[in-house]
Amino acid sequence: MTEEGSPLFKNGDGLFNTHVYLEDLQEVIRDQMKTNAQLGPGTKYTIVGDGNGFMSRVVLVDPDWTVSDENLPKRFVLKITSCMHVLNVLDQMNLPDKRESALWSIFEYEAQGLHNREVNLYEIFGKWDIDNLLLSPKVYFSKKFDSENQTKGFFGMEFVENAITRHLYINLKPYELHAVLKALAIFQAEGLKLNKEEQESVTGYDLEKIVGKMFSVSGLKGIFDQAREINPEELSETANRVEAFGLELVNFDMVKNLNTYLGIKKDVLVHGDLWSANIMWTEKEDGELKVNKIIDYQSIQLGNPSQDLVRLFTSTLSGSDRRAYWEKLVEQFYEYFLEAVKDKNVPYTLEQLKESYRFYFVTGSLLMLPMLGPIAKVKLAEMTDPKEIEECRNILTEKAEIILEDMEHWHLMTAEKKTTILDNGDGLFSTHVVLEDVQEVIGEQMNTKARLGENTKYTVVGDGNGFMSRVILVEPDWTITDDHLPSKFVLKITSCMHVHGLVETMKAKSPNALAPEHEAALWAMFETEAQQLHNREVNLYKITEKWNKNDVMLSPKIYFSKKFDENNKTKGFLGMEFVSDVTIRHLYANAKPHELHPVLRSLATLQAESLHLTDEEKQSIHGFDFKQLMGSMMNDDGMKNIYAQTRDINPERLTERANKVEAFGLDVVNFELACNLNKYIGIERDVLVHGDLWAANILWKEEDDRKYSVSKIIDYQLIHMGNPAEDLVRLFLSTLSGGDRQAHWERLVDQFYEYFLEALGDREVPYTIEQLKESYRHYFVTGGLIMMPMYGPIAQTKLSYSTDTENVEEYREILTEKAEHLLEDLERWHLYSRDLTKNHKEAETSV
Repeated sequence: MTEEGSPLFKNGDGLFNTHVYLEDLQEVIRDQMKTNAQLGPGTKYTIVGDGNGFMSRVVLVDPDWTVSDENLPKRFVLKITSCMHVLNVLDQMNLPDKRESALWSIFEYEAQGLHNREVNLYEIFGKWDIDNLLLSPKVYFSKKFDSENQTKGFFGMEFVENAITRHLYINLKPYELHAVLKALAIFQAEGLKLNKEEQESVTGYDLEKIVGKMFSVSGLKGIFDQAREINPEELSETANRVEAFGLELVNFDMVKNLNTYLGIKKDVLVHGDLWSANIMWTEKEDGELKVNKIIDYQSIQLGNPSQDLVRLFTSTLSGSDRRAYWEKLVEQFYEYFLEAVKDKNVPYTLEQLKESYRFYFVTGSLLMLPMLGPIAKVKLAEMTDPKEIEECRNILTEKAEIILEDMEHWHLMTAEKKTTILDNGDGLFSTHVVLEDVQEVIGEQMNTKARLGENTKYTVVGDGNGFMSRVILVEPDWTITDDHLPSKFVLKITSCMHVHGLVETMKAKSPNALAPEHEAALWAMFETEAQQLHNREVNLYKITEKWNKNDVMLSPKIYFSKKFDENNKTKGFLGMEFVSDVTIRHLYANAKPHELHPVLRSLATLQAESLHLTDEEKQSIHGFDFKQLMGSMMNDDGMKNIYAQTRDINPERLTERANKVEAFGLDVVNFELACNLNKYIGIERDVLVHGDLWAANILWKEEDDRKYSVSKIIDYQLIHMGNPAEDLVRLFLSTLSGGDRQAHWERLVDQFYEYFLEALGDREVPYTIEQLKESYRHYFVTGGLIMMPMYGPIAQTKLSYSTDTENVEEYREILTEKAEHLLEDLERWHLYSRDLTKNHKEAETSV
C-alpha cells in the first residue's frame, strides 16, 4: 500500500528520519533564546521515550554550545511531531488498510493542530509563571506549523534528570496520585481566567473527527478483539458482553455536550491525554517516587472536568483500586480545586463532577482499551525477561477485566439517565410523549373509555411563537361518542426543539453571539427549569379552575394534564381548549392602547384573586428564580451580545442609542431590585405575576371590520408571586408601538388599577396607584433588558417564516421604532432608579 495523505507520513532526511534539520533548530534557538550560540560538532543526540507515546519523536540533546551562556540549558529535550510511532502501532494491529485506522486519521488531519495547540498552551503557561504548581516542564523554544511550513513542528523543553515513566503495567497506589490531582485542579482553576483569544488558541480538538473511525462498527470490533488478545481465556466472556451493546456505547453528542446535560455552566481546560505515559517520576532521598512533571498537552481542549480523571485512573491504578477509591480521589481533587479557585465562582458541584465521571467512563474506557492492547504490546516487545512479561500481562489483564465490567455497569446505569428533555424523542412530533401516554391520561382524568381513533388528525401549530413547548392541534376520531369530549383540543408538550432553533439562529447570525459557557448555561437552565415551569403552570390552572372566572381571566379550559415527577423526567403535557379563528399579533404588529383593556382586566382579576391563596397553593407555584433563569444572559458577555443583536435590527438607527445604554455596563443589571422590588417600594404583599405576558401569549379574534378583540391569555409557565408592575412592563413593551407606550403607559396603569379595585371589592388594597407607577418606573430597566432579545433573534426567527419581502420590511420598521424608544427609556429610567437600592440600604443603616 502506498502511504499517502499528510507529508508527515513520509520519513524525512532530517534528525532521526524527521523533516527537521539541524539548521531549523539553530535558527529557532537563535531567534527565541536571543543567543549567537550554536550547537557545536560535539553535541550529542539520543532518542528517548520510544514506546511512551506515538505522535512525536523525542530526542535528548546534550549541547556543545559554541558560545558560553549561563541562560542556555546544559541538556534539553527536543520533541518533533513525527509519524513513526503511529506506523509502528498500525503494524502491530495487522490492519488490511492502515488508512482506515483512527490513528491514521488523527495523524493525517490533526497532527499539526495538536502540535500548535500544545505550543499555544505552553505560551499561556509562560504568562501564568506557575510551572512548579502545574508540574509542567519549562519550554525554551518552539516552531509551529503554518501554511508555509507543513512538516517541521517541534519544541525544546526542560530535561529532568533520572525521570522515569511508570507504564500501564505498573500499578500506582491511590495516594500517589494526589500530586497529579493537585496540579490538575490548579490547571482547571487557572483555565477559568483565559481570555477569548487564549481560549481560541487551544480550541479545535474534535473527538468525533479524531476517533470516529475507531468508534464505528468495525472499529469497535477491533477494540474488543485487541482487548481479548491480552488474555483470551479470562477476558473473552466480559468483552463479548460489552461488545454486544454495539454502537449504543458510542454517544459523541453526549460527550460533546456533557456539561450541558449535567448543568455545568462553564467548560474547563482538559489535558486530554493524562495517562501513565505522560507523567514523569523521580526518586526521592528516601527511595519513594514523586511526581516531577506532567507532559504532552497535544490533546488540550475545553471540556468536562472528569475527562482527565477517567483517563488518569484507568491507566495508573489497578482495576480493584480504581473501583474502590475513585470517589475518594474525586473528592480529593475537588478539595484541591476549591482551594485553587478560592472565592471565585465555582463552575460545578462535587456531585456534578461525580456524575460526569459516571457518564464519561464508557467513552474514556473505549479510548483506554487500545492502550492496554496494541500500544502496551509495543512496549512489552522491548522486554526479554519472561517472568517480567508475564507479571505485566497479568496486571494488564486485571485492569482490562475490571474496566470492561465497569463499562457494562456504567453503560446500563447511564443509559437509563441519558434521555433528557433536551433530546428529541421518538414520540409525537419528535417529543418524548407517545400516543399511549395521552390516551392513558385522557381515560383517567376525563373519566372515559373513548380513545383517539386511527383517523385522529394531529397538526403542529404555534411554531415560532414560543420556545418551551411543542403545540399540537388534535382533531379526534373518538372511538366512543361522548358529549363531554371535545371535538378539537390543543396538546401542549414541554419540549426543547424551539430552544435548539433559537440557539442555532443566534449562532448562525452571529457566531460569537453565545459564548460556549453561556450556551451551556442556557441548556442547563432549560433542563433544570423546564420541568418545574410546566408543573407550576399545571398547578396554576388547577387553582384558577376553583375560582371559576375563566371568562374574565380569558384563560383556556384545561381537559387533562401530566406533570413531571421523580419517575417521569421527559413527559410533561396538558390538553386544553381549542379556540378557532384566533391569531397572534406579534412584536411587529402593534396593538392600540385601548385594545389592551381586556388584558388589563384579566390581569387585575389574577392579582386580586391571588391575595387569598392558601399556603399550600402558594407552595404549588413557588420556585421561580429570576436570577437563576436570567443570570447567564445578564453578565458582561451576555449584555454585550444583547446590545449587538439590538443594533443588528437596524444598525444605522440603533447603534448610537445602544452604545449609550451599553456604556452603563453592568450598572443596568440590578437583580437585587428586580427580585425585591416590593420591599423597596413599600408594598407589603406579593401578588400573582403571569411572568411571560407578552405579545405571543395573547390570542386575538379578528372582527369583520378588521378590528381585534382579545380571546385568550395563555402560557403561565413563569407564574410566580412578585411585583404588580412586572406584567405591565412586559405587556406594553411587546404589544404597543414605542410612541404609544411612552404616551399612554400612565393612563393604562390607571385603567388597570381601576379594574384591580373593582376585582378586590371590599378587600384590603395591597398597594396604591403611586406605588404601582413607581414600581413600573423602577422595574422598566429589567423588563426592557429581558425584552430586547425578543426584538432581535426571537423576532428574526419568526420573520424567517415570512415569504413576503414587503411585509418583512414593514415589520422591521416596527421593530426598529420599538427598539429606539426602548433604548431611550432604558437610559431614562436607569438614571431614575439606579440609586434606589443604595439609598434604601443607607436609610436602613442610619436608623
